[in-house]
Amino acid sequence: MNPKLLRICWADQITSDPKEAADFYSDLLGFGQLPVDEPNDRVSYCLTNDKDEEIFGIVDEINFKGWTPGWVLYFEVDDFEAQCKRAEDLGGTIISKGSNQCLIRDPAGAPIVLNPIGAYEEKAVEQDVEPDA
Repeated sequence: MNPKLLRICWADQITSDPKEAADFYSDLLGFGQLPVDEPNDRVSYCLTNDKDEEIFGIVDEINFKGWTPGWVLYFEVDDFEAQCKRAEDLGGTIISKGSNQCLIRDPAGAPIVLNPIGAYEEKAVEQDVEPDA
């Protein structure tokens, strides 16, 4: 049986210069910026549309140690625990796992995050996942 992918619920861009990336997307596409305080006096950004809805994040690479700059997609799935295991069975590597997020490196090396149903909607994504150093 194939799992049910409910939706792509979020996207983050991992970068060494979140302000520069946030400015680029804001200038190019007209997004607003919400600063988000990060460890070590760093700042990431949540970009918003004209209704102040959060669209995607620009994240300081300090949150994703060992990753190359680029995009990470967050997928909302049913049967969260089974999907995390299935990712490993299919050649993915679990980098870190919390109660509502599982950070995975796919077989090609790209990062993805699995979230259980509703976890991202509720903003229950309290970053209980700490990437391994």
